[in-house]
Amino acid sequence: MSLFDFLGVLLALYTLLAVARGRVHAKDGWRMRELERDDTPVDFWTIIALYALLSLALVAWF
Repeated sequence: MSLFDFLGVLLALYTLLAVARGRVHAKDGWRMRELERDDTPVDFWTIIALYALLSLALVAWF
């Protein structure tokens, strides 16, 4: 297992945990921002989709 595979698996686990909890952390300018599913559902699901695609790319292509 390469480093990128390991990072992809960790990111996928974090993504699943974020969906289960309903909270995700994302970069917003110079700081981190916590998004909640109930407060900003479009932003939350956008970040979840991006994290899922990134984890897939880390495992499949790198």
